[in-house]
Amino acid sequence: MPVRRGDEVLFSDLTLCNTFFKRFKGLMFKPALAADAAYLFDRTDSIHSFNMRFVFDALFMDKQGNILAAHSSIKPWRVIAPVKGAYWCLEMVEGSIERHSLKPGQRLEWG
Repeated sequence: MPVRRGDEVLFSDLTLCNTFFKRFKGLMFKPALAADAAYLFDRTDSIHSFNMRFVFDALFMDKQGNILAAHSSIKPWRVIAPVKGAYWCLEMVEGSIERHSLKPGQRLEWG
């Protein structure tokens, strides 16, 4: 399932984390993440990077997919405070936010 901004495909390999176990496990203990892959968490307004093995980027979005906050280069063992109004969190390889010029106010779609 791809992630798009308008007609542009940003990530072609999306993993939806929409159960307790999938949200709990997320990217923990994974050795790396491919440049075209992303993990989408529902009901998520904050995250942590405990047990992570790599640095990553994360976007927080409302229910409609509007970007509310962008966090680049999140290192292991960090906590990102709750983002008001966030429902979705998209985690992706480090540098994705800059490479795709992602910023608050833009809308992403998937599915």
